[in-house]
Amino acid sequence: MKIGTIDRELRIRLSGAVPKEKFWVIEEPDGFRLKRVEQPGQKLSKAEVLRRLKASSLTFKRTWEEMRQDTREP
Repeated sequence: MKIGTIDRELRIRLSGAVPKEKFWVIEEPDGFRLKRVEQPGQKLSKAEVLRRLKASSLTFKRTWEEMRQDTREP
């Protein structure tokens, strides 16, 4: 186990880490745990983003008028 100390600017030096590498700090009852954040892959094209949004389950499958009819009181 390696020991690191925090400097005045609240930074810690991690051996094996490279510049611009990101870590997720997880606070646990007995201390902190670091999890490396994966770098994103290649940038998606606009067409690919639109295709994925259309296929996503987070987008509505019904029209605005159909949803409006469900929320109106008869």
